[in-house]
Amino acid sequence: MGFVQTKFAGYDNVGLQGFYDGEFQNAKELGYSDQEVHKHAAFMVDFYGHQFRRYVPTDQPVGGVQQK
Repeated sequence: MGFVQTKFAGYDNVGLQGFYDGEFQNAKELGYSDQEVHKHAAFMVDFYGHQFRRYVPTDQPVGGVQQK
């Protein structure tokens, strides 16, 4: 068995929205103003958004035998 090459397939939008909503709620509970809440949640999505990337396998094996 070898490695399977993958390619970027976009973002998990449901996960990103849930993360944004959670950060929005956290900032609200800390007493931030509406403008600060949106700014905080947007920053957190920019900073941690890479964790919501999705990848799909390609048909090209990398360094080994093709997976079936």
